[in-house]
Amino acid sequence: MKNNITVCGICDENLSSSIEFYKECKSNNIKPIIGLELNIDEYNLLLYCKNYSGYKNLLKINSMINSPIKLET
Repeated sequence: MKNNITVCGICDENLSSSIEFYKECKSNNIKPIIGLELNIDEYNLLLYCKNYSGYKNLLKINSMINSPIKLET
């Protein structure tokens, strides 16, 4: 293993690169850690998943945040 890297993480605002990052890490025997950055008011929240179930939850959160809000009239 080059440079003795065993774990690597990524955190972005829309999870767009998470699949490519995951595949690249796995092909190099590196444990990937995937996160989602949320900006709420003046706060930055970094959410990281622990497992596949957590990743699916990040996808749900990302979908809710990036979908247009439909107001009932």
